[in-house]
Amino acid sequence: MTEVMDHTPREMSLKAVRDILPKETLLELATKSNQQGLRQAFFHGSLIILAATLAEYTFHSQSVYGWYVLGLTIEAFLLSFLFMPLHECTHSTAFRNSTLNSIVGHATGFLCFRPPLHYKYYHFAHHRYTGDAEHDPELHETGTDLKIDGILKYVVYLSGLPFWLDRSSTILRHALKVRLESEHYLRGRAGDRVTCEARVYLLLYIAVALFSYATGSAFLWRVWVLPSLIGQPFLRYYLMAEHTGCQQGHNMLSNTRTTITTPWYRALAWQMPFHAEHHAFPQIPFHALPRLHRHLSKTLAVQSKCHPTGWAGYSGFHAQFVSKLMGIGNQGGGQR
Repeated sequence: MTEVMDHTPREMSLKAVRDILPKETLLELATKSNQQGLRQAFFHGSLIILAATLAEYTFHSQSVYGWYVLGLTIEAFLLSFLFMPLHECTHSTAFRNSTLNSIVGHATGFLCFRPPLHYKYYHFAHHRYTGDAEHDPELHETGTDLKIDGILKYVVYLSGLPFWLDRSSTILRHALKVRLESEHYLRGRAGDRVTCEARVYLLLYIAVALFSYATGSAFLWRVWVLPSLIGQPFLRYYLMAEHTGCQQGHNMLSNTRTTITTPWYRALAWQMPFHAEHHAFPQIPFHALPRLHRHLSKTLAVQSKCHPTGWAGYSGFHAQFVSKLMGIGNQGGGQR
């Protein structure tokens, strides 16, 4: 598969995108809200508790096995999507209050096995260099960001196994103050802060494991670790659609895909399927992204250089992408 490059200078791309909206509209959309953030967090958290309760109740009562599988699967999906509030808190847009962003960011980062400070440096480098093969960390092949150039890698990526191997090794590596050459975003003080964070998180994970072992309790395994392992394919399925197959280069409306999906899926994903909009205006909080999409939808339809497109939803994206991997049909475009 060939890669299509956009060589427009980054500064010109930024100006072209941000000139689309009047300044007054942009300021209105960028207004953060504690109320919106707390409502969304309560919605997401309540669903996790309900699903975990169903799984635990049916596990202990030896009820119909299908109900346990259903509860566990739903909980797994919802836990995997805790990555979304982690992402939003990284941008400090989940809430107006910075303390709330920090607390929820650390809570979700711990549950997702993604220390938030490291993720912030990694993710901000991704935003700054999106589509730049040399500097965008998502374009450096790792277990988290596997380059998918064949059907076997597609299946392996979706399994979530490379992610878990990468997460465990990365936290340990950072705790030992070992950094890869590609981690250009962790130079100087940033690297020291990430090392400190990794050591704290590693000690906390060890403490949790020792506590569970000492008490002989498998509760945290059942309600947290097991559903997290099972749920990772749901997150991989979602994340693959953000940039895979999009044009490399600095144009944020052509190197990032917005994927059209159902309102309930968008709600659970904290509106992040509007991903091109988010990359164009990362300061706009999740709850304003649907309104931003209405402003940008016509521009996106013209400028998007993603193949497959996101207009057929996630199932449509994956069906078309697998067809392309298998050489069925003839679709242009590059593959991240």
